[in-house]
Amino acid sequence: MAKLSFRIDTNEFIPYWEYALKSLSTLPRIYGKPLPNDFPTNAVWSSFNRPKNGSGFITSTINTSQDLYLCSMQNHLSNLLKQYYPFLFFDKYKIKLCYTTDNIDLHIDEGATEAKINIGLFNTSSSSINARNINNLRLMEGDSYLLDTKTPHSVSTPLNSKIRGIITIPLDLDYNTLLDILHD
Repeated sequence: MAKLSFRIDTNEFIPYWEYALKSLSTLPRIYGKPLPNDFPTNAVWSSFNRPKNGSGFITSTINTSQDLYLCSMQNHLSNLLKQYYPFLFFDKYKIKLCYTTDNIDLHIDEGATEAKINIGLFNTSSSSINARNINNLRLMEGDSYLLDTKTPHSVSTPLNSKIRGIITIPLDLDYNTLLDILHD
């Protein structure tokens, strides 16, 4: 895990999150199980409750680009990233909104990507991220970090914490290659 210098103005992205929270339905998932065949093709929240018997949950948007308003968020963030990292290739349609509550136990992310960029959207400064020889990384809203999704990682939050919102960008290169490209 490595903190990056890329930052966003969170005020530009909070409206997308508020819209998604009000507009999208939430479907529960079981950690480690594939999407069911009848999973919707429209944009929805997908929630992993209590991963590995932890106290918190992880919820993220799926099929985000199928909603025109959320697709405009993907386009906007994609343009910002391309200005900052012009040689980075990524699929803008994989950009997702995500939120967590409470502590998230040590886990490895599902999916085929080996790394992703996470950007703190709100209530991120009260949480600490632990992964790959880095403990208690605290990020302010708008900060970003590169995460090795194939290495165990966790999130610690204070008691009675509010939900923590992030934007996540799955990337198609391995973590070490991305670290060389992105870390400044």
